Parts: sequence; C-alpha cells; structure tokens
Amino acid sequence: MNSNKSRYWIAVSDASKLKIFSSNTPLYKPCTDLTFVQEIDHDKSRLKSHDLGDDKPGRYKTHESGGSAYQHSTDIKDVEKINFAREIALLLKQAKNSDKYEQLILIVHEKFHGVLKAHLDKTVLDSIYKEINRDYVNHPTKDLIKIIFEEINGTQ
Repeated sequence: MNSNKSRYWIAVSDASKLKIFSSNTPLYKPCTDLTFVQEIDHDKSRLKSHDLGDDKPGRYKTHESGGSAYQHSTDIKDVEKINFAREIALLLKQAKNSDKYEQLILIVHEKFHGVLKAHLDKTVLDSIYKEINRDYVNHPTKDLIKIIFEEINGTQ
C-alpha cells in the first residue's frame, strides 16, 4: 500500500461545506485514528437567491409573435449546489486517481446526496464502502468518530 494512501476516506458534506477525514482502522472497530484531511466551504450556497442575483421568472415580450411568453428560471441556489457537487466530485476523483484512499464513506445531507452522486466519477462510485444520508458536517471531530462507528455498525 502507498505510504500516503489511507484505507478509508470519510467525506462529510452538505450543500455548503465538505470535511474530509482519513482512517486506517477497520470499520468494525471504533475509529481511533480519524485524521482531518481537508475542509472546503462553499459560501455561495449559503446566500439567499436574491443575493446571488437571481431574477424571478416572468413574462417577456417576444419579437416574433408580438405576444408574450413565460420564461422558466433555474433557481440560482440549485446552480450553486451543482457547482459545489462538481467541485467535490473532482476532488474525490483526483484523490482516488492519485491513490490517496482505497474506500470512501460518504456522509451527505439527504437534500444534497442525489446532487452529489449525480456528479461522481465511476471510479469514485465503485470505491464507496458506505453511504449515510445525514447532516453531520457541523459536528465536532470527536463526535464524528463515534457517529461514524455507530452508523457503520448499526448501533445507533
């Protein structure tokens, strides 16, 4: 095994923050070596739509017919969630391709889980050991150690 390679990477995320930890402890044992790897804040995901410059959909004049048409809009907050999901997906792919982890434990807020999974590369998807759809990103590291063990071993 590569000396920089961890057995597990634990990615804990919601739509605005990602924390990555590593561990080499077998998952059936309480984790004692959870090591912080990286944190990314995506501040734009926390802003309100109007602060991001979102315009409301509405009617507008069309030149062809002389009438008006209704324009659908994409919520700019959704666009920011997608941008953050892409950023996380790229980071996880690069780390996997650089042989930094063997397996991934994905702990993602249920409202962001599908958005993130839609952008993950096949190599990352294939490396997922466990998925947990919960919002634990703001828990202290010492609490995460216990939470991860309990979630993986079904003792919660």
